[in-house]
Amino acid sequence: MSSWDRIRVLDIEASNMCNAACPMCARSFQGVDNPNLDLQNLQAVALEPLRPYLNNLQRLSFCGNYGDPILNKDLPDIIDFTRDVNPHCSCIIHTNGGARTQAWWENLAKYPNLKVRFGIDGLEETNHLYRRNVRWDLLERNYKAFIKAGGHAEWKMIVFKHNEHEVELSRQRAEAEGFKDFMYVVTNRFTEGDKQTFYMHPDAKDQTPLEASTMEFDYEKGVASHSTRPIGVYATKKAISTSGRAYSPDKIIKQKPFSYEEATQDKQDNNISCYTQKEGIVYISANGDLYPCCHLGYPYAGQNIYDDLYWLDKESINLYNNSADNILKWFDEVERRWTQNDCLGTCVKVCGKKAKPNLFVKA
Repeated sequence: MSSWDRIRVLDIEASNMCNAACPMCARSFQGVDNPNLDLQNLQAVALEPLRPYLNNLQRLSFCGNYGDPILNKDLPDIIDFTRDVNPHCSCIIHTNGGARTQAWWENLAKYPNLKVRFGIDGLEETNHLYRRNVRWDLLERNYKAFIKAGGHAEWKMIVFKHNEHEVELSRQRAEAEGFKDFMYVVTNRFTEGDKQTFYMHPDAKDQTPLEASTMEFDYEKGVASHSTRPIGVYATKKAISTSGRAYSPDKIIKQKPFSYEEATQDKQDNNISCYTQKEGIVYISANGDLYPCCHLGYPYAGQNIYDDLYWLDKESINLYNNSADNILKWFDEVERRWTQNDCLGTCVKVCGKKAKPNLFVKA
């Protein structure tokens, strides 16, 4: 049996499409669309092979790596599938809130045990500076419709220099509008050395750079969604190439295709503490691939700079084409490498002893 056989949380990328063009997103990095991304919407039928493993399912999370879940018209079907497995399963949807009709949001509010975490980075004058292409009038209409219909809404703000003066104003606005919670994150995506500025690609329509927040951060209030986060990886003064993100080859940990007959290598102290294994989380990409975590769910769009995973047969990890039993063999191989020289670089950077916490506050 796999160490991941008791799934309690499904982390689902319902869609890798988006109405926004946030320049730190892997889909529109540095202001241009990722040329390697195959746009897909997940179908509920992809989850069927996992049904035998979902007896302990507790939470459904729509966050993802690339897109916004509300762009998938089948999102209600996916929610209904999990409710059929466990009627008490909770659900959280992460979204910029700038799409769908007012009626759609009113219907979404009728689901029990469901909450929506709106990514709103400031007020009307600043939200679009990072959430590019998101119209404030549509966002405001949608969150008001959801809240008025009885929906549980939360406001999550990413803090930059251009909106740091609005943290308290945003908290007050959230309370006045009926949001159940307000929180903000001080992004660690500027943390390659001492860089404080994130520059756009020369081909980007909007060349406005992003500057890191200068606000004092209260570490005593700081928490993380899990115990560790990656050391900053963004090469802020390099442009992406047509083949994907720019990165240094020396950052990649050399690996071989996994083989269950292969002899165990010499052990290496990587000190991996896998939060997804502990919490029973698995990640499903928009095209139905199953991964141990969202961090490993990047390799086919040029975004994972720590692992050369192109040797991994994509067809073998796809839920549309395989049983969960067969796919989970890949999960076991990931775990086996934690104490080996060929440990996945992502595991080291995200869940190893040198990883860096994500600075997150509930205000």
